[in-house]
Amino acid sequence: MPKSAPQAAQPLKIAIIDSGINGQWFDLHSFEREIEIDSELQTVEETEAGPQSIHGTLCAAIIEKYSKYKQIYSVKILNERGKATSKQLAAAITWCIENDIKIINMSVGSTDRQDYDLIKQVVNQAYNKGIIIIAAASNRGDMTYPAAFSNTIGVKCDRNHILNFSQYIYDCSSLDGTEVIANGRHRLTNRLGDTIATDASNSYAAPLVTALVSNMLYHQPTLTLQELKYKLMDSSTLVLGGPKTLIKNCKDLDWIQGAIVYVLENSEQTYNVQHYCFNVYDIVKFNLDKVCKSSFKNSIKDQILKDLKAFEEADTLIFVSTVYGEKAICWERVLDTQWLKYCIKNIVIIDDNRGPSQQEESRGDINIWHPSYHKKYDMVQPSISNDISVPIVAVYDFIGFGLNDLVYELAEKFRSNDYAVTAIMNTGLGVVSGHEYISTQDLLDPNGGLQLHPIQSLEALYKPDVIIVGIEDRHTTNNMLCLIKGSSADANIFLVDRFRTEDSENFRLDSCNVILTKEQNGFPIECKGWRSLHFNGEKSLAAAYSYLFKMLQEE
Repeated sequence: MPKSAPQAAQPLKIAIIDSGINGQWFDLHSFEREIEIDSELQTVEETEAGPQSIHGTLCAAIIEKYSKYKQIYSVKILNERGKATSKQLAAAITWCIENDIKIINMSVGSTDRQDYDLIKQVVNQAYNKGIIIIAAASNRGDMTYPAAFSNTIGVKCDRNHILNFSQYIYDCSSLDGTEVIANGRHRLTNRLGDTIATDASNSYAAPLVTALVSNMLYHQPTLTLQELKYKLMDSSTLVLGGPKTLIKNCKDLDWIQGAIVYVLENSEQTYNVQHYCFNVYDIVKFNLDKVCKSSFKNSIKDQILKDLKAFEEADTLIFVSTVYGEKAICWERVLDTQWLKYCIKNIVIIDDNRGPSQQEESRGDINIWHPSYHKKYDMVQPSISNDISVPIVAVYDFIGFGLNDLVYELAEKFRSNDYAVTAIMNTGLGVVSGHEYISTQDLLDPNGGLQLHPIQSLEALYKPDVIIVGIEDRHTTNNMLCLIKGSSADANIFLVDRFRTEDSENFRLDSCNVILTKEQNGFPIECKGWRSLHFNGEKSLAAAYSYLFKMLQEE
């Protein structure tokens, strides 16, 4: 959990990570210091801001206008072309951590998914130090880092010109993670007395929110990031995607730095995830075939208390169920959720057995994630065209074959060839590996084919070169030919026990399909559009990828 801010005995330190500040253009009485993180990641004292500093200077002037109690520090990273590297951005945030900055205003960011991990790591470090980051999203509507992260306040501007002065809208269900829609048009007076009007840009909406946050913090210096978000929401002109109590029911797990994983499994349905997008301190498994149900609840509580002492640095407790069908037990039946909240740890419950339910209020600093909460994020954007412009690879798992890791490893193979990949799963477990989650109901039609609307939303947001969709389906008949006939995917991978010889006479030869069999004695086939492989790890995955890559390039 983040540290609370100290009492504000003096004006708050606000750092503007941008193009530099020219203190001669406006009366910036609060301007204290300017440094630069150069292309070699060296910190140098900036002595003369050039004409390229207009962007950062306008941001400073907006903060000067609306904030009453502040000291402004300029951290220059943008060059004369308005560009910087992700390493410069990370180094700038690190400088802020080391120099007791309280608020960071960033009208810059990256839309490159390859920068995700580096920026996420340093943002979470700043969050742990109690630093508040206000970050502008891309004006093109792309997913932007760090604006998209849970541990920042992401900002977009009002493009419909309905907001005036310091007005803003709070969005609880923004798909791109930006919570605040603020006024970006400001009238500023320079030292010559001339009036300058800023454009309706995300860059100039973010410093308004920074100013409002600084005013809140000066009067209530112990407010945490989450408490500030609630105050912003409560004071907003309009709240979208309510109800208000759901602000901490998160879409992504980008806030997790270290977790303890608890698993409900049985002898047939085991947990075997290898790839995580965060540190895992321990994995504790409970075999439902062996546990004593009468004392199970107390056993779990005792185990959690033991782990909390052993792994104090863990910030999240993750509860996973791999058991489906009649033998399934929902975690909520064996967890004391009210007691869990007193553990002061974030809570993730990955249990696809439970349908949508009443979402719990979390007004403190505890994040909550559950697949049913994800429904509040609008995955359908009607303005998007009906076509998807990039290849879709659908991976159907009929047998519980380690789909989560297979999708991860397949995505990594595409990325190794410089392809931007968006990976999607229809099970909540995918989020631990960084995959997007779309529920089965929203992702698949009644015949098991893909519904394109939610995939279109993610394509518009991430701009990938390839989309991989992992589909775990243990409930419908393994009818590959029916799925292919109605499939919207450009390529299909089927994970099956063994291949049925009677299907071979009905293949469509113009499709691109791979069959991965669990049993080695499956029926072998290799013809135009089809290939069957015995799945035995990296070698067979490499062969499947090589075949798919070749076929997709030929189309």
